[in-house]
Order: sequence, then C-alpha cells, then structure tokens
Amino acid sequence: MSIMLNIAAVKMTIISGLTLFSYFRPAANNRRSQRPKTEDMPISYVRRRYCRFIVMRLVASVEALGNSTEEEYIYRHMAFCDAVEVFRWDARKLFERNDLQLSLPLHQVLVVEDAVEEALLQDGYAEKLKHLRELDIYRMVYDTVF
Repeated sequence: MSIMLNIAAVKMTIISGLTLFSYFRPAANNRRSQRPKTEDMPISYVRRRYCRFIVMRLVASVEALGNSTEEEYIYRHMAFCDAVEVFRWDARKLFERNDLQLSLPLHQVLVVEDAVEEALLQDGYAEKLKHLRELDIYRMVYDTVF
C-alpha cells in the first residue's frame, strides 16, 4: 500500500511540475521577444554603425581638446595621442580579428556603447558622416605618409 502511495505521489509531482512548466514557458518566450534582436542585425549594419560610432567618438574628443582651457601643450598633445590611439585600436577590430573573435557573432566583437552613441547623435556628430566608408577608416589607420 505504501508503494502505491509513493508512486501516486511521484506521478502527481510530475504532472504538477509539467503543468507549471507549460504555464510559465509562454511568459519566458514573451520576455525574450521583448529584448532587442541584436542577433538579427545584418553584418553590414553592424559594421556601418561601429564605423560611425568610432569616428564620432574621435571627432568629439578632438573637438573637446579644441574647446579645452588647458594651456599646457604637452597635456593636450598627450590627450590627442590617446584619442587617436583608442580610435586606431577600435578600428583595427574591423580588419584584424583573432580566432576567438571569428567564432563570436560580429555584434559581440564590434561593441557600440548605446548611451555614448545616443549622446553623440544628440550632439549632432553623425550629420557629416553619412558618406563614411570602411575604406576611409582603413586609410586613416593603415596608410602612412612618408
């Protein structure tokens, strides 16, 4: 008799567990559908957005140096070199990817900080970058003038 009660208890537990699972599964699917679909973005869109972002960030930092009240040439020069180095570091991600990055989705390698991008767009830095190409960035990073 106790074996029959144990079997019945296990069956009731399984049935109630499956019922709860089927009840909460649609809610989990709805939460997933509300997330932004970064996986569905085309590769060309991700690359264009990243190109625009890194150039906007470079232009903003150079403009901030121009509006700076810092009179010391050395500090302004160091800040400019740092801004250019950050730009070059990020731009190389477009053209040079290691094995680990090749296995990741492109939107995880070319990360755009949404809050920074929104602030730059509101400041109007994207207006002049409508015709920006990857070739232009390639030339800024790899072409050297002798």
